[in-house]
Amino acid sequence: MKQINIKFVRIGAKIQAIQLPDNKLSELQKIVSTKKGGSFYRNGKRLNKNSLLKDGDIVIYVFPIRGAVTVRRHGKIWMIHKYDAHGFPSDFHAHNYVDNEVLDLYTGFLYKSHTKVKMAKLYKKDYKAVLIDLSERKDKKFSEKAKRILRDNFNLK
Repeated sequence: MKQINIKFVRIGAKIQAIQLPDNKLSELQKIVSTKKGGSFYRNGKRLNKNSLLKDGDIVIYVFPIRGAVTVRRHGKIWMIHKYDAHGFPSDFHAHNYVDNEVLDLYTGFLYKSHTKVKMAKLYKKDYKAVLIDLSERKDKKFSEKAKRILRDNFNLK
């Protein structure tokens, strides 16, 4: 098997290029020190230990962070921290570390995380789906805020 080149990112870290001796995910797991309970994703789909990688793949490693919730929608992974150190663009927002985006969960606007420039508005159905997912969580801080926004923005109970 020939060597393959992939791009790899841990949530919250920079993307790095890695050369693997084989195309099996197990080869990546040997190189990367993974935390217990983490998962690998490609194009928003979870990989298992038998998954085969292709040259140029971008693989994301997501691990549980205390006080954070992960929401997946259309290949994007949004992380909402319970105790986020900054309040940009609002006190209730989500991070997409792969694309360096921040989603204001009150308005649905997307911002570039480093420049804080407003880029666009998330599609209404995607924005609604993220909020519905959050509203169904056990953590009351997330679920009650999401329910309030759904009620105010989409007239949902």
